[in-house]
Amino acid sequence: MSDSRGPCPEVANEITRELGGFDCSGAPLVEVRNPADLTHWTMPLLEVVILAGAVFALWYAVRRLRQHGDPTNLALMFGGLFYLTVNEPVLYFPNKFGLMDDVGLNFVHNVFTVQFMYDRLPLYISALYIALPMLAYEAVRVTGVFQRYGLVAGALAVGFVHSAYYEIFDTLGPQLSWWAWNRDAPSNSVFLDAVPVGSITLYSAVSVAGLAYGLGLLVGRPTWAGRPPRGIRLVLGTLAVGVFALVVMLSVGAFERVVRGLGGGDDAYAVVLYVELAIVWVGGAIALVASWRAARREGTAEASLYSRVYGWSFLAAFAFFWAVSIPSRLDAEGGTTNQGTELGNLPFATLCFVAAIGVTVIAGHGGRRGAADDPGSNSLAEASVTGA
Repeated sequence: MSDSRGPCPEVANEITRELGGFDCSGAPLVEVRNPADLTHWTMPLLEVVILAGAVFALWYAVRRLRQHGDPTNLALMFGGLFYLTVNEPVLYFPNKFGLMDDVGLNFVHNVFTVQFMYDRLPLYISALYIALPMLAYEAVRVTGVFQRYGLVAGALAVGFVHSAYYEIFDTLGPQLSWWAWNRDAPSNSVFLDAVPVGSITLYSAVSVAGLAYGLGLLVGRPTWAGRPPRGIRLVLGTLAVGVFALVVMLSVGAFERVVRGLGGGDDAYAVVLYVELAIVWVGGAIALVASWRAARREGTAEASLYSRVYGWSFLAAFAFFWAVSIPSRLDAEGGTTNQGTELGNLPFATLCFVAAIGVTVIAGHGGRRGAADDPGSNSLAEASVTGA
């Protein structure tokens, strides 16, 4: 900590002033704070909600491995964490990776109870990479999309579900000072009110769809065929799942930059982002609903314990957080609260709530009377995977 700024770009300190004033002088490894001293009183509650989901996800993944011999949930967890480990440092320290001119510093997190990387990475964000992808994957797993329609449809469905849950959180965070976006970053040129559309498309939808495709290809297919990977094969497959998510995100992001670089500008960039998001949402929603309806007709509809318990808990917690935000939203002017924070897009957040509630009903309660909760071997689990 000899440098008071640590490895952060100078602009980081300008952004953190909006969050209560802190610099890049946190410990390189881990910093712990009193939760009562955080900027906004919702912050420790948010940590509890997300960390509880990650702990529950770990228990659930181990349960599925022990009871059903299915390692896909564990591979999803650790593949997601590997993706975070590779991806997040680039976002926090673009100056160290030669990306300040092309990408810039996208955002800065506020400081929470436990922070890593010079106060850049809150512990709850690491937990978020576990809890929400698990919600998304479980919704798709129990409705049988992967087995019924193939890996592409399954990946789109996971991306859609994850985006619906994630954007309930993403559109609210800036208002409650959980983080602040950098509107001057080259990669943040198109916004939907308080949130860059690039974040909505790439991080909430596309990257997780890539994560799910890699999971299905490398771990899911052999598991569904009765040959679940074990040992070094499982470890390497899990790491490759995280790499797959990064490659898909970078490939789609590169296409977007090409469109903008060829003279399309921000308008063309915005069109591409919204089209990509629509492909994930519409394609994923159609596949999920169609597979659920087919499962009900066939009498194979399942329910997921994780979706039921954590899905409703997450929605209840964020309904509360959104209710807390209403007074400052009503007093806001020009999309900015009296505290100087930006408002998320309420119609989009409402759409996400509706979609997430529907998914939680489908995945958390099955589709037939007496449906077993989280059965390990049924007709869908034993079915062969179709298509790519």
